[in-house]
Amino acid sequence: MSSLFLGCGGDPVVQACRDVVDALADKAEACGGDREAYEAAFEQSLRDTYGVGCDGVDAVRDLDGLYGLCFPRLEGQSCGDFVAGDYPLACREQLLFDP
Repeated sequence: MSSLFLGCGGDPVVQACRDVVDALADKAEACGGDREAYEAAFEQSLRDTYGVGCDGVDAVRDLDGLYGLCFPRLEGQSCGDFVAGDYPLACREQLLFDP
C-alpha cells in the first residue's frame, strides 16, 4: 500500500482522505471485490452523507493514528470483518466534515 503516505505538497487532510479511499479499495480488492467500484461507492457515500467528496474534508481526527494504527490494522483485518463493515476502531470516524 504505497499510496498510504502523505505526498509532497497539497492539503494533507485531502490527501489523508484519498489515502483512506485507497486503503479501503486495496482491502476490497484483496478480499475479491472490485477496486474501482469500491472507490466510486465510497466517494459517492461521502457526497450523499456530507455533500462533498475528499476535497471537502475539513479535518482528520487523529492523523498519526490514521497512518500508524488504522492502515496497518485494516491491512491485517480478515475479509469477513471487512466485508461486514466491522472496521478497526482506529479507522472509525477519522474524516471530519463541518455541518
